[in-house]
Amino acid sequence: MRGYYNGLSMLNELCKSYDIVLIQEHCKLDKLNLVNSNFNYATVSAMDAKCASGILRGRPFGGTAILWHINLINMGIHVKLLHRDKESRLLQ
Repeated sequence: MRGYYNGLSMLNELCKSYDIVLIQEHCKLDKLNLVNSNFNYATVSAMDAKCASGILRGRPFGGTAILWHINLINMGIHVKLLHRDKESRLLQ
């Protein structure tokens, strides 16, 4: 996304066209619930581990997220976070 505010308009358009949207390089984890009220989401940030390991060096980087339309739940499809890699940069 190259930042939440830079990619917000495209993310809104994707949510109008698709039931599942995958994003990376976002940094406003707490703002994803404001994108579209018809979508739920799961997200991880690689910054959590970096910040916990001491002084941050270099530029901050974003995480990954999966957004899914709430109608999928009504259709019996359940979304569950199964795994994240050791650096929290991948959701499966």
